[in-house]
Amino acid sequence: MTKYYHVSPSGTLPSLLKPRLPQGEPGVVSYPEPKIPRVSFSDSIARCISAIFPTIGDVLDHPVDKSTELFVYELVGYEKSALIPWQVLSEKRYVHDAHITHEAWVTKECRIKKLGSVFIYNTSQVPDIDYRPFDDLSLEPRHYGPDFNRFTLHYTFMR
Repeated sequence: MTKYYHVSPSGTLPSLLKPRLPQGEPGVVSYPEPKIPRVSFSDSIARCISAIFPTIGDVLDHPVDKSTELFVYELVGYEKSALIPWQVLSEKRYVHDAHITHEAWVTKECRIKKLGSVFIYNTSQVPDIDYRPFDDLSLEPRHYGPDFNRFTLHYTFMR
């Protein structure tokens, strides 16, 4: 069974999350996301960070000796029919980078448990990647951002 994670700059999220629209404009302008209230998760912590990088990238671009702390939560309770996996989000062209982030949506209330935190250091030290939106070979490659799957993250987990 797949484990799903959620990362947030907040260490005080409630254990019951209600779906909502993301803050800011979801998706890039050329590939807007549908206005479906959801809570977003991924199957790895690095992919979670990759998914939120467009909204927190400026925060991560600080001197090399400073870090940003993000809090890690695990999805522990949800209605199975309310989960939209990344493959569906990509196939329906809802999320242009779902094939990279493995972003999945839960569209009904869900329970999470805080696992701990992860510290991220200056992202300019991480190699960037290019991608094709929706993994569609007919589309031109575009710049994506840091490849967090190749990045060393420093975890602090609760006991």
